Amino acid sequence: MSTELPTFTPNPLVIIGPTASGKSDLAVQVAQGSPKTEILSVDAMAVYEEMSVGTAKLTDKEQRGVPHHLIDLISVTQDFSVGDFQSAAYEVMRSLHEEDKRPLLVGGTGLYYQAVVDQFTMPPSFPRIRDELEESQTTEDLWKYLNEQDPDAAAKIEPSNRRRLIRAIEVIKGTGQKFSSFGPGVGSYAANNFTTIGLEIDRVELDRRIESR
Repeated sequence: MSTELPTFTPNPLVIIGPTASGKSDLAVQVAQGSPKTEILSVDAMAVYEEMSVGTAKLTDKEQRGVPHHLIDLISVTQDFSVGDFQSAAYEVMRSLHEEDKRPLLVGGTGLYYQAVVDQFTMPPSFPRIRDELEESQTTEDLWKYLNEQDPDAAAKIEPSNRRRLIRAIEVIKGTGQKFSSFGPGVGSYAANNFTTIGLEIDRVELDRRIESR
């Protein structure tokens, strides 16, 4: 699927912030005041049907008539990658553009947010290689191998983060290219065609809201 996005005028709005900062409610208010605006959830857990409580998904009443997308896409028993989310988000955005509507992204997951707005090039998956690495290699061996084959990628991954180490090596073995060659990664913030608003909230109040939730 193409990662080319249509040009929206003005730029699509993105609202990001910590859990319980009020992103969802603010997004609904903005969308209600902006004709033809629909909301895209950028939350790694909201895509799962069984994760309603932990993610505080808005009820139909709380959505106040504003269409919401990228919620309850799959079951927790199914695999779902960042690349899958990116593809789903782009499909919705292209559809909205064809209908002369505008997306409003509401983000709770930084990697998903960057994958969409920065149009990350997502490396392909190699399940067989991944399974072999999982079964045959210790975390220490994985770290040593990645550090030898792609030190730039290794420098951005904790030596104890087995899942990310396997993903990087999976791509190296499957493509014959360095994992770091697929883009600058999450530490780079290039210019993009989105307008992003970040919410800040007093820490004490934030803790109170999270505890209440």
